[in-house]
Amino acid sequence: FSTNDVYFYDVAYPMTELLFKSVFSQGQLTDALFTTNVNRKLNFSLSFKALRSLGKYQNSLSGSKQFTFTYNYNSEKFRSKSFYVSQKLEKHENGGLSELSLSDFDSEDPVFDERSKLSVKFDDAINTFFLNSLHISKILFVPSTLVLIERILLDIIFFNPKI
Repeated sequence: FSTNDVYFYDVAYPMTELLFKSVFSQGQLTDALFTTNVNRKLNFSLSFKALRSLGKYQNSLSGSKQFTFTYNYNSEKFRSKSFYVSQKLEKHENGGLSELSLSDFDSEDPVFDERSKLSVKFDDAINTFFLNSLHISKILFVPSTLVLIERILLDIIFFNPKI
């Protein structure tokens, strides 16, 4: 995630975009956006993105969620842009096939053609990454070309591996 990934809008009418798509291997992709101008100077937007994809083997799942809120105010003497992003990435890992499953799969027995039935080394290995980011930018234009700029950036990052 980067601050350049956040978009600020200026729309004549409220706008909504919705996307839902089934993706590879029992997965779903969801993307929703709503933005509106409250008046000529003030705009805000809300967006949510989620992806979930199930792998072919046991304990093989990936998922991500992202929520974004933006605020944008523009006038002749004052500008302010702010955004908040909350993001969660989660990956279930299996460590590969166990020795018994490798020999079962190599035996070419049709019972073991379905990969989801093969046992894996890890049953509960989960890596989780959390990010909460708040960015506030204010610019005040003062006569005689003096400009006051204040920027605040707060990132809270949490990584939680469970093996």
